[in-house]
Amino acid sequence: MMYAPIRLTSALVALMGLCHGLAGGALQAAEPESLGTFTAVQGQVQMTRPGVAVPVSVKLSDAVVYKAVIETQEASRAKALFLDDSMLAVAEHSKVQINEQIYDPKHGKRTMVFNLLEGKVRALVTKVFQGPGSRFEIRTPTAVAAARGTYFVLWIEKGAGEQGLPSGASNPGATAPATDESATISLPNREFTGLANIGDSGNVDLTSNGQTVTVKPGHFSIAVPGQPPAAPVPLAKSIPSQVSQAIRATSVVNAPKSETPHEILKSTAGSMP
Repeated sequence: MMYAPIRLTSALVALMGLCHGLAGGALQAAEPESLGTFTAVQGQVQMTRPGVAVPVSVKLSDAVVYKAVIETQEASRAKALFLDDSMLAVAEHSKVQINEQIYDPKHGKRTMVFNLLEGKVRALVTKVFQGPGSRFEIRTPTAVAAARGTYFVLWIEKGAGEQGLPSGASNPGATAPATDESATISLPNREFTGLANIGDSGNVDLTSNGQTVTVKPGHFSIAVPGQPPAAPVPLAKSIPSQVSQAIRATSVVNAPKSETPHEILKSTAGSMP
């Protein structure tokens, strides 16, 4: 009669172990999909995963997951490299969410959609995908930037002093079918979305209030809520401070790669005489 309780206890332990294993497998299966890697982290950067209320601190080489919200504090920046070789840098005091992601290189399709909730970001789109529905977009509450193989900065300005470029001023939000090299943009003292194309090639479409302008390399535009985007103007030396500050704030250098002496020797062995 002494053996029955022992056998029963053993069965219970085995059953508990099985349940624990199944639960662990379910949790592992529910892990969000990894879309890329953080290649630079400076200061306090946090990421909130979908379905999790508490954000976690981001470390170098951490995975960027689908539907995550990335948030930076003061004097903090981050940069992420995605599977499609696109890059996103996040300036301080910024908050951005990965809203949509499809990467299917076999069929030439890539969809990346970010929501910029506040602050500034810089994006490098190195490839153009021709598959149906392919797009790379960053959305603010009042505007959408759609890129085709270029390098650009997008930011939300909460309020700026009135500045003109290079002289005179045009109505903020005035539209033009194409870039007007002689146009000016006055920066209003209210919220607006700014876009600067800092690449050497490729265009970015800025859409606001149902109208779109194409921002070519070396140009910038703004979109005031409820108004069409302003006609793009060149990034001249006398650009407004808000534009140059947004470009500087989104510059993030990758962390140096840590290598052992053996790895350094191995990487240089092929080039030795």
